[in-house]
Amino acid sequence: MQEMQQKVEEVKKRLATVSVVAKNEDASIRVICNGNREIEEIIIDRSKYPVDDAFIKELIKTLNEALQQSKNLEEGEMRNIAGNFLPGMDL
Repeated sequence: MQEMQQKVEEVKKRLATVSVVAKNEDASIRVICNGNREIEEIIIDRSKYPVDDAFIKELIKTLNEALQQSKNLEEGEMRNIAGNFLPGMDL
């Protein structure tokens, strides 16, 4: 079990170094996330959408909090399912 946990941590570290980019149709908004589903950067064409750096930082923080809450919910549900199949295991 400890070996599996170590492998999971290794994968999380590797995923933190991988980025994906999503953009809207005209590329005026781009969002960069790492492989751990964490938003790292939001790039906005300020000539189309006048926002400041403080707004973008707060937006990233709030979006990451929402993603974390969603991830926690998913993990809880998966633990419940796994517990039904693996009785007696503390998951």
